[in-house]
Amino acid sequence: MENSNELVWRKAWSNCGKNSPKNFVTKRDYNGFNRFILSAISGTENKPNFWLTFKQIKDKKLTLNVGSKGVPVVFYGKTNCKKVETDDEGNKVEKNVGKWFMKYYYVFNIADTNYDISELEENIENTEEINIDENCTKIIKEYVDRENITYSETESNRAYYSPLRDTVVVPALKQYSNVGDFYSTNFHELVHSTGHKTRLDRFNNDQMVASDETYSKEELVAEIGSSILCNMNGFENTTNNSVAYIQGWIRRLKDKPAEFVSACNKAYKSVDFILGNN
Repeated sequence: MENSNELVWRKAWSNCGKNSPKNFVTKRDYNGFNRFILSAISGTENKPNFWLTFKQIKDKKLTLNVGSKGVPVVFYGKTNCKKVETDDEGNKVEKNVGKWFMKYYYVFNIADTNYDISELEENIENTEEINIDENCTKIIKEYVDRENITYSETESNRAYYSPLRDTVVVPALKQYSNVGDFYSTNFHELVHSTGHKTRLDRFNNDQMVASDETYSKEELVAEIGSSILCNMNGFENTTNNSVAYIQGWIRRLKDKPAEFVSACNKAYKSVDFILGNN
């Protein structure tokens, strides 16, 4: 960070697990924030990417290892509430006024039980073809056009969002080793831009950060938001980050899950705003 008005990007990390995190019983993938943090934990702790609730452990007649700690998994939904309003031409229109809600519960890694993990089959590949370029480019273009954000993709060694100038700058596509890095960088900075006073108003007097703690929390919002958008479009948030940074947030996740719930809430609101779902 060069000054308090321009937050220079900390590169997001790759999916550290062998595969996307799955529920051991249902075999369903965890998505969004859950995918982001469970993959980081399985990778840094060198554990399989399979997870269970405490009830599932009991139902499987497994035993939880002494001292094992659960990880909060966030369930995020929206109530289905409709409201009839009158538009400018006097027509009755139905509007969705549902509100977001969050719940969280704890899951445990399969390695934290007495299950024989040598029996696991983790080498599952996703063969679904997704047109990453078109989908992600459309999201970026529609958002910056709608919000009149100054957007610049240029040969540069910096990626940042400036609240004072309402400007996003990212290095040129040809500077990246893969397209996933390019889009995760873009999404990271676009999530920052949702904090502008004319949008979700997360910043104080156009200042991106006021302290190291504020910086870290805003960085986490951008990391999670980028991961959600990447996963929504069928590919991982592929960029690297330091192990110390990951482990620091893992410790905070286990000790203060409310901070992650708050960051997750802000990230999902940012994603909704970028997608025009607000």
